[in-house]
Amino acid sequence: MSSRYLSIATTPSVAAAQEHYGSAEQWARIARAHADETAQSQRLGPAETAFIGARDGFLPRA
Repeated sequence: MSSRYLSIATTPSVAAAQEHYGSAEQWARIARAHADETAQSQRLGPAETAFIGARDGFLPRA
């Protein structure tokens, strides 16, 4: 599971429910375990950088 998913899915109300039901620390461990993986997979490589640089404009996809 990517931490990108966790960052989107863990809204304040979800975090409150995790605290209430005692699973907040478990989810925090999962998020920490995947943080490095996500950071590396979201970096642009030389091909992507060149492609974007050759464009007149760029709109990132959310």
